[in-house]
Amino acid sequence: MHFIDDVPQNSAINYFSNDVNSFIIKYGTTTDIGKLLDVSTTLLKYYNELANFLLRNPHSIHSNKIYLDELYKIAYDYYQKLFFLLFVKGKQTKEVQIPELLQLQMTLQNTLSNDISIMQIRKYLQNTVDLNETRSVLEINHISMMSLQTLLGQNHGNVLIIDCRPFSHYEANHVLCDCIVNVFPKSSNLEFTNLNFESLVSNCSTTKEALILENITAYKNIVICTNSSTPTQSLSIFVILTKYFISSNLQIPNIQSCQMDFDKWKNKGGEVYHNKMSSSNPFLIPSNYNTDIIVGLENEYNSCYINCILQCLIEIKELTTILLSNSFLGQINYMDTSNSKGSIITTLAELEQRMLKTSINNSVFNQRKSSSCFELKKCCGLINPMFNSNKEEDCIEFCDFLINHIHDDLHKGTNSGLQFGIPTETELKRLSFQDQADTTWNSYLSQENNIIVDIFQGQMASILQCQYCLNQSNTFQVFSTVSLMLPQHHTCNIHDCLKQFYKPDMLTGNNEWQCTNCKQKRPTIQRLEITKFPSVLIIQLNRFSNYMIKNTCFVKYPYELDLSSYHHNVNNPLKYELFGVVCHTGTMERGHYSSYVKKQNNIWWHFDDTVYRPVHFGNEFISQDAYILFYKLIK
Repeated sequence: MHFIDDVPQNSAINYFSNDVNSFIIKYGTTTDIGKLLDVSTTLLKYYNELANFLLRNPHSIHSNKIYLDELYKIAYDYYQKLFFLLFVKGKQTKEVQIPELLQLQMTLQNTLSNDISIMQIRKYLQNTVDLNETRSVLEINHISMMSLQTLLGQNHGNVLIIDCRPFSHYEANHVLCDCIVNVFPKSSNLEFTNLNFESLVSNCSTTKEALILENITAYKNIVICTNSSTPTQSLSIFVILTKYFISSNLQIPNIQSCQMDFDKWKNKGGEVYHNKMSSSNPFLIPSNYNTDIIVGLENEYNSCYINCILQCLIEIKELTTILLSNSFLGQINYMDTSNSKGSIITTLAELEQRMLKTSINNSVFNQRKSSSCFELKKCCGLINPMFNSNKEEDCIEFCDFLINHIHDDLHKGTNSGLQFGIPTETELKRLSFQDQADTTWNSYLSQENNIIVDIFQGQMASILQCQYCLNQSNTFQVFSTVSLMLPQHHTCNIHDCLKQFYKPDMLTGNNEWQCTNCKQKRPTIQRLEITKFPSVLIIQLNRFSNYMIKNTCFVKYPYELDLSSYHHNVNNPLKYELFGVVCHTGTMERGHYSSYVKKQNNIWWHFDDTVYRPVHFGNEFISQDAYILFYKLIK
């Protein structure tokens, strides 16, 4: 005990009867001295590391004197308890020498004699520590289940719960609290002791939770939760968080721990962590929050043609999920010199992640900050100079460019379930039209298989039929957007445009086709047919086909589009649901783009660069200015 000050005589009884008594009850009767030694060594390591960190940051010492005072209390308290425990154990074992006990005593003595950091802190504080205010280090200000429930009830929105258990144990309790993040090393070889705050954020279970943890300074109370079997795990998180606050020169919040098993609590009623958000809560994300991203985009260098497309693409859950999670990184094709080597999809992912973060902050702090697509525009401009100019471009061209280059950026992996070679023309001719279409599509899938194919790509056939010998030639090609010509009428229905799309054309005169059977040019009927419909159908209402003069025809399009009659299997329903509309106002030379987007809560929003609002008037998204329609397949 000579390594540290004695406990003042007048406060020793209270000190030991309050803090140490509970400690001895819990640990004093243990027979596993080896386990106690491991725990002790771990604790010493954590707090020495934290103390040394403080001393390496002199500017932080003066601004965190209160915390240093607390740190010294923790260290003092810890050493006192272990020495007292050794004394109790020695009395229990009497004259019997236990090797583990001697090893523990030696470890403590060596640690204390070499613990320069603790000595320096004590010297800095000039021994002005009130030991009556000390707390239990082994429990890091441990709170009970009831205390935690009270804390949540009294501090709406000011409590962040960090659960350090594997997600497989945590998932069932995910909805029990509004503001809770799960942090667990993604690699089995990675431990919390090897992490800093940034890597702690990256080890969150979801992007949403990572953004909550990044906003940790908004919370006045932090509770670190672990299983009762892993109590020291909370210490490493405690050290990581404390380092982060000190190095950022921020006030350290109230950090507490709670050893518990969530699933056991859930079985007792499930209401323990169910803390509904009040309308006045400035920090907590609503419990009904999903992955909706509601944020404006700056119109920099006439980028509205990019903004409107991005707002619609964000609502494609399959695409946004891989972008927010960065799960595409392992699929980037770096070997193909003809693509952007992942720069486009990576820049798009970074943009969507910023948009999500801004959207959450806007919701939490009731503000209207915007994001910017400038980096994405610049990245696309390096490949196609058209997007590097300050001119307004056609948004459908950007949409095609973006989808195609994301496809090129990703590996064109083979579909292991399909083993098709490239069929020869002779082999195809032996098959029926639909079998030709299926064979060609399966051959394509066997060579190229990525998320873009799954979401956006379909197959279209160009059919030529000689009117002399009725010989037919079928050419199949992959598409990601469909362009519909508009009639020169005041109004029309989208089915009128589709019928025009499918209408056969007669090729005569100079346009006649060189028939492969007749070996000469013949009058020919040409028509198009979609043989494979994509999951997301993007339709362009082509308003600028007639010498750049805008066709202002009001095309009436439904919320639910039934395309069953255009499908080869008319008995198989083929229906799509509208989720995005890009509108164009003005002329081709002086125009502007905006978009209507249906979010996951079924509320439509209108986005006009940085300005956005919910749609309150029925079918406002059925607009005379509609230019591009985004439909998703109803499965």
